Amino acid sequence: MTHTVLVTGVARHIGARVASVLAADPEIDRVIGVDTVPPPSPAKHGGVPLGRTEFVRVDLRSPDIAEVIAAADIDTVVHVSLVSAPPGAPAAGRG
Repeated sequence: MTHTVLVTGVARHIGARVASVLAADPEIDRVIGVDTVPPPSPAKHGGVPLGRTEFVRVDLRSPDIAEVIAAADIDTVVHVSLVSAPPGAPAAGRG
């Protein structure tokens, strides 16, 4: 049985770390990392190396996420995507 994991929020530190650890696990065949923006480059911007994680640019709020899940035959989703802002500040990505 193959194990294909989808990790949300890989453009942020926590999501990237989770994807990196999962990608290093030999019992996991494939890791798909999704976010609305590409993850930062480890060499240029101090991002977390994603190992063999495959990045797909997709918004979780769009129907396109269903296509990604179906096409990659995802069996596990790790949802670590979050948007945070101080009280009263406009939400990130909206505007």
